[in-house]
Amino acid sequence: MRQAALRLGGTLVLEHVVSQGDCISSIAEQYGLAWSKVWNDPANAELRCLRKNPNVLFPGDVVRLPERQSRDEEGATGLRHSFKKTGALVVLRLRLLLDGRPRRNRPYRIIVDGIWKEGRTDSRGFLELSIPGCARSAKLCLTEDGFQDIYDLCLGSVDPISTESGAIHRLANLGYPTNTDLPSAIRAFQISAGLEATGRMDAATQTKLEEAYGL
Repeated sequence: MRQAALRLGGTLVLEHVVSQGDCISSIAEQYGLAWSKVWNDPANAELRCLRKNPNVLFPGDVVRLPERQSRDEEGATGLRHSFKKTGALVVLRLRLLLDGRPRRNRPYRIIVDGIWKEGRTDSRGFLELSIPGCARSAKLCLTEDGFQDIYDLCLGSVDPISTESGAIHRLANLGYPTNTDLPSAIRAFQISAGLEATGRMDAATQTKLEEAYGL
């Protein structure tokens, strides 16, 4: 984590330089701020135009942090009062496919920040649950036909789709291997998406890939 300070109009503004795995929710949690307050701050207008999605940032992006506001609480004198800080929750949404088909109604267990949660995927293969905004990793166990698949998840690690690394990550997760020949993976995806198979990540391909990946 890198920080810097910038003076704007006589006000000292704290800046956070994004590292791999950062998103607005995790950054806001670090500084005790609401993610919406950080993302919608006028000082971050340029960042919003560049990235569009608060969950998808790129290493080196700069997030400007608004000043924290104090709040008064009433309490009787001569007594001890307890205050509990609750971390912000965000929604983790995954879709599980096998050979392009949704893994419907499959029982799963997932551990995030040391806490196990259980459930079933829905009719489209999705699972959705609330997790701490600062969570960086999770482990998912999915049971199907008596076998268990285990996935280690890196949360917040997907780069913007406009970057090569972001396109590679999405293609690989959708089952289009990119480790040897990226243009071939792009062509295979374009064919499946009904696009012209150019092997280039043009705007139409980016849009379809973003729709298919959901992010």
